[in-house]
Amino acid sequence: DIYYLELTFFTSENSPETIKNDLAIAYEYGNSTIVSSEVLREHGEVVMDGAALELAKRYFK
Repeated sequence: DIYYLELTFFTSENSPETIKNDLAIAYEYGNSTIVSSEVLREHGEVVMDGAALELAKRYFK
């Protein structure tokens, strides 16, 4: 199976350090892709909606 994670950072709510750390974790376990979020919404299935990083951190401590 192939899974995609779409990251959206709100700079008004996150410090540059938090964004940097979250991106480092994402790149440690995955790769960047050219697949757009529109294509994923049209052809994919949502597994975790909303605050996926926070949920994943809680489930996979």
